[in-house]
Amino acid sequence: MVKKIIGGMLAGAALTAASPSLAATAVVGFSNTGSVFTNFTGDRTVGFTFNTANNISVTELGWFAVSGALNASHRVGIWSLAGTLLGSTTVMPGVAGVTGFRFASVSPISLNAGQQYFIGGTDLGSDGDNYRTGVSNLVMGNGITFLGSAVALNDPGFAFPSTVAANTGGRFGPNFVYNLTSAVPEPSTWMMMVFGFGIAGFAMRSRRRNVQVSFS
Repeated sequence: MVKKIIGGMLAGAALTAASPSLAATAVVGFSNTGSVFTNFTGDRTVGFTFNTANNISVTELGWFAVSGALNASHRVGIWSLAGTLLGSTTVMPGVAGVTGFRFASVSPISLNAGQQYFIGGTDLGSDGDNYRTGVSNLVMGNGITFLGSAVALNDPGFAFPSTVAANTGGRFGPNFVYNLTSAVPEPSTWMMMVFGFGIAGFAMRSRRRNVQVSFS
C-alpha cells in the first residue's frame, strides 16, 4: 500500500514537470494577398503584439524574405508590455530560396502565459527587404494569439514598437520559434510533496517495526 502511495506521488511529480514539446513557429502562415510595405523612408521597427496561453521559451527570431532571400541583416527582438527588451538577435542575409522566414538563434527568452508581448524587427528604408502587410488567412502557432500590428513610429532604428493597430493585417516582418516549457511546481506544492514523502517514510518504518515485533 505504501509503495502504491509513493508511486502515485512520483507519477504526479513527473506530470508536474512535463518534458518540453517540439519547436513550433508563432506565425505558421498567411495568404500572400497583402501588400509589400514600402512607405517608410528611414529605418523603422515593425512587427506585432501577441499573447501566449502557455509558458514558452523562444529559441529563434526571424524575418520574412519577400523575394526568397534577404539583402541585408535585420535585428529582431521581443519586448514586454512595459517596453523592456527581453532578448534580440540579428538575422543575417539568407541564400536564395523559396519565399518564407529566415531565422537566427537567440539566447532562450522565457514568456509567461497570459502576458502580452511585442515582437519587432528593423525594416531598413533602402535595403529592398520590404515586409508583407495586410495579409489574409493568418494562422498562428498553438497557444499564440495575434493582437494587432505594431510599429515604432517616433523612434528610428531598433526601438520598442509600441504603436498598435488592432487588426489582423499584420506587419511580417518578424517571427519566432518557441517551445512549451515545463511547469514549475509552486512552493506550496513542493511542501505538500515533501510532507507526503515524510508520512510515507514514517509509515514504512512503522510497518518494518511491526513486522519485526510480530515475528520475534
